[in-house]
Amino acid sequence: KDSKITELPMRRRLGRVFNFFVRMLTPLSQHDTQCGFKLYPSAIAKQLFGNLKNGGWAHDTELLVNARLHNVHIEEMPLTWKAMDGSKINPAIDSFKMFFQVLMMSLRIKFQWFFVEPIREFKNGAPAKDSLFRLLFALLAVVLLCMMVFLSFDYGMTGDELVQKLYGEKVLNFYTTFGKDRSFMDIKIGFKNNLFYYGGLYDMICAAANRYIGHLDEYEMRHVINCIFGFLAMLFCGLLAKRLGSWRTGFIALLLVACWPQFFGQSMNNPKDIPFAFSYVFGIYYLMLLVQQLPSPNKKTLVMTTIGLALAINMRVGGLILIGMLFAFVIGYYILSKDFRLQLKTQKGAQGRLMKYLFFISLIGYIGGLLFWPYGLLGPIDHVRTALKEMAHFDTNIRLLFNGKSMMSNEVPWNYIPTWLWITTPLVILYAAIAQLPLMFINRKIFKREYSLLLLFATLFPWAYAVYGKSA
Repeated sequence: KDSKITELPMRRRLGRVFNFFVRMLTPLSQHDTQCGFKLYPSAIAKQLFGNLKNGGWAHDTELLVNARLHNVHIEEMPLTWKAMDGSKINPAIDSFKMFFQVLMMSLRIKFQWFFVEPIREFKNGAPAKDSLFRLLFALLAVVLLCMMVFLSFDYGMTGDELVQKLYGEKVLNFYTTFGKDRSFMDIKIGFKNNLFYYGGLYDMICAAANRYIGHLDEYEMRHVINCIFGFLAMLFCGLLAKRLGSWRTGFIALLLVACWPQFFGQSMNNPKDIPFAFSYVFGIYYLMLLVQQLPSPNKKTLVMTTIGLALAINMRVGGLILIGMLFAFVIGYYILSKDFRLQLKTQKGAQGRLMKYLFFISLIGYIGGLLFWPYGLLGPIDHVRTALKEMAHFDTNIRLLFNGKSMMSNEVPWNYIPTWLWITTPLVILYAAIAQLPLMFINRKIFKREYSLLLLFATLFPWAYAVYGKSA
């Protein structure tokens, strides 16, 4: 803030665009990665420049990303800077070059970080534990994705898919006709007409893939896309676990959820619950990252948290729970973290910035959540309220067998969900869940109490709310 900078307007605008790309595609949060004035300790400079692969626009970014990955501290300092005339930058052409170079640099550094460096450490002797499990996590993710795509062709249709496929086509028609075709409101399930209460994003993606890409059976295309959402849900479970602990924690979590038959199987052809499960765990991952960066989260975290909220609402109206989780996480962290309370009191303007963050994430996330949900888009307040009420007490009831008794889904007792979870969850995951609290307490130097309790709340609250509402 104390810098005195005289810039050329076009250079400044181009620099901000480039910096936005950098923040979105890399872990960096610096305001000006391209500033030509940098100071390096000689040993660090030799290491960073010795590994430099990019000679173009993105070379500064590559240096800083590698420094960040190797835990080299980066400090921003004020300076006096005057831009000189004679710039040879072409805004139209160079903007695309910048984006492409940052994208390719980001992908290459990720590949080196997950695969090349751990293998190099193997060749030079015993690798660090963190590097070993980072490699195992990446290998498992690649194998899992390939396996799920391959196996998705062996799964058949489910009862929901026929109407979901039709709904996706009608939603796509709504957007391609700029809102003129509203036949998405006319799809009936039996005698009921309530499919439009669901967000349309997933089904519209499937419909667009079938219409504009093709080359597969329509349901096989849906199953491939479904399994990708299932894979992403598993991946972010692992990343969330890594965020709480280490790469070993993340690897174990990814392995466990991949070996969960109920989730693995439904990842292939459950078009309602699996995409929503992905959007929920994606949102919780970035909410966890948000509280870990409080009181000054970086722009990428703010943007991705907002996208997480919007994704969930675009899948189904229950995604609104993530707006509640946003406030629950921040308030819970305030209660649990003494350091956070102290920072809010001592940092000038911190409380005002926090309230601004919460307001804009909620507002933009809510608006974004209506973009691919035609019914919500046509009535941003009234229709959303109606859908929320309807989905809480769904009027399409089916017959269930529970504890030896035949009953309708609107007649289930309070213990239906706990019993169902107990029956369908593998024992290894049940035992791990039961052991979670005492193990986190024993290892509290590794697993911080605040983050563990917030995640526990995000896990248990939706179940408790459904039990309270006697929902099946």
